[in-house]
Amino acid sequence: MRQHHQPVLFRIKSTSTISSLIEPFLLKQDASAGIEQLATSHETVTCFDTFESQARKKNKGLIKKRNRLCLIDLKTGSEIVCCDFRKNPVFFLSGETAGSPIAPLLREITTLRAWIRLCSIEERVETFKVLDENQKTIATLSVMLFAGKKAASDATADPEVIDAAIKILPVRGYDEKARELASTIEASEESAGSISFTDIYHRILASATLMPLHYSSKPSAKLDPKSDIHDSARRLLLETLQIMKINEPWLTKNIDTEFLHDYRVAIRRSRSILAQLKGIFPPQQLRYFQQELRTLAKRTNNLRDQDVYLLEADTFSNLLPAHLRDHLELFFNDLKSARRSQHRSFSRYLRSQRHELLIEAWESFLHESAPPDIAQAPNSRQSTAAIAVFTIRKAWKKVLRHGRSTSPKAMDSELHALRIDCKKLRYLLEFFSSIFPPKTIGPVIRHLKKLQDNLGQFVDLSVQQDYLDLYLANLEHKPDNTGIAAAIGGLITTLYHEREEVRNQFHTAFNHFDSDESEALFTELFHQYRNA
Repeated sequence: MRQHHQPVLFRIKSTSTISSLIEPFLLKQDASAGIEQLATSHETVTCFDTFESQARKKNKGLIKKRNRLCLIDLKTGSEIVCCDFRKNPVFFLSGETAGSPIAPLLREITTLRAWIRLCSIEERVETFKVLDENQKTIATLSVMLFAGKKAASDATADPEVIDAAIKILPVRGYDEKARELASTIEASEESAGSISFTDIYHRILASATLMPLHYSSKPSAKLDPKSDIHDSARRLLLETLQIMKINEPWLTKNIDTEFLHDYRVAIRRSRSILAQLKGIFPPQQLRYFQQELRTLAKRTNNLRDQDVYLLEADTFSNLLPAHLRDHLELFFNDLKSARRSQHRSFSRYLRSQRHELLIEAWESFLHESAPPDIAQAPNSRQSTAAIAVFTIRKAWKKVLRHGRSTSPKAMDSELHALRIDCKKLRYLLEFFSSIFPPKTIGPVIRHLKKLQDNLGQFVDLSVQQDYLDLYLANLEHKPDNTGIAAAIGGLITTLYHEREEVRNQFHTAFNHFDSDESEALFTELFHQYRNA
């Protein structure tokens, strides 16, 4: 039986029956036309996605039925690829499917974020074939019912119907009859109109999962260039605070490294606003929050460093000769142990009264909408556009000044300091991006990012080398340390040469940023608000 590839879907009432849906069509046919049931299935379907909905953003869904994990096309509901998957985890990483046909497709979507169980629902499907007067099949019908517990309901609550639909799959050669059938069902009082499988999937998630479905790690506030900067800064800081609050409960679950990464970036963005947008908030109130956010950021430093090293485990191993690789296992085991301890400590702090009071006080301060006394915050009533242009230009000129004064040898301290300058400029550009046209702000950020990539790689290699130096120094207290010492020493040497190569590329990267083209981009960026 040859069929078209694209089915037609209609949303129907949960109480609809196949006879009530198709009877008006059959009444117009010869008496010998009818329907015949083919099968009935009742399965539990578990849906997975990353915290950032990376599969759904690519019109893909990851589901588990029985003992099969399938990547599906959300437009049609059809399976793209499946593999055997007998576990029922709360979360898993793409690497855990290594060797299966689904693994490369999952890695294309993400290598860092975990696949988190969103919900489990019950799917009941009754399949029928529609026969003409000659008992030839003109279409296959599937009546689908999806039920599950509401995400916010009590654990003992009974499952509720989330959605119901009928799928028409025409047989090639019977297009006209299939269209007539579809039109009849669509016109029925039982039908709520044509839908796609994506509509069903979104309704299931909206009903059955508590996980955020539209998470973004970047502030998305649309600022008014004419608004007071005090109001705009509050909105930006409230967004970064919200990002922190969203990530905090997931941080303690130890699911993937990106929760901590996004949390740290949100803290840095907050600190950057407070440091660079001067004269906007009363300084005596600000000092407490600046100090507390700085302390909070410090609490995450070791944990993030350990995450980076563990993510680079395979890369580190491949940098060494084969006979030294096994000795790195001790290093990574020590690293995992240290990370577990660090994670427990930070999780305890996040649940502490001190942290709870900080977040409450910070949120209360930011919700205070009345502008501060002009004597204490002289810039608070300036326009957002004026402050944006002033601070971005100032930060840009600082990057140029420090970059141009960097010695030919590009000393470590110079590159570390310049990296911080670039981060401050990047945060300002991102904070105020909504008041600039995308065609002007986009190229500016891309030019800066190329320089940041060079500086970031250099600093990362420096931090890694320093950590390994310290680890090597402490090895003398461990017995039978010859093999691991050789492996760590070899790794330090390799990273040193890699870092020096990146150092040698710095001036080329900086000259690309410090160019006529880059200057023209910044000039165009500022031109819109030249009279602000």
